[in-house]
Amino acid sequence: MLRRDEIARSRQTVMGPGLYMFQTRVVAASCGDTERTGYVNSFYAMIDGIPGARSMDMQLLGLAFWPAWTRVVSAGGAIVGDAEVERAKATDRASHFELARDGKRFKGRGVRSYTATLAGNAQRCSLSYDAWLVRVDS
Repeated sequence: MLRRDEIARSRQTVMGPGLYMFQTRVVAASCGDTERTGYVNSFYAMIDGIPGARSMDMQLLGLAFWPAWTRVVSAGGAIVGDAEVERAKATDRASHFELARDGKRFKGRGVRSYTATLAGNAQRCSLSYDAWLVRVDS
């Protein structure tokens, strides 16, 4: 069991639970089999957890491929998010982002990686994106 001083050190004040807008903009794609560069996606994101906790869950509403994320606030205040596709035959798909505070929002970069079949051959692909996260319920 953590002592009170250990709990105080492990708490964060950067981001709490609530309703957020999560946006991504494609920067580059290695296989050319996805959205073109510059394409923007916008999603409502529910962040659930205990206020002050470093790790919380993030659910993207209306998103089939990357609905569930684990979001962690690092000791330096960076927001790190990770997700894997939870569908059969898609266990090799992962997405990761790292964000820093920029005024009232957080912004940074992310990458999705996956295996695609191109010209009959399996090929490892990646898609880089800019990412923004801003709270909309306060």
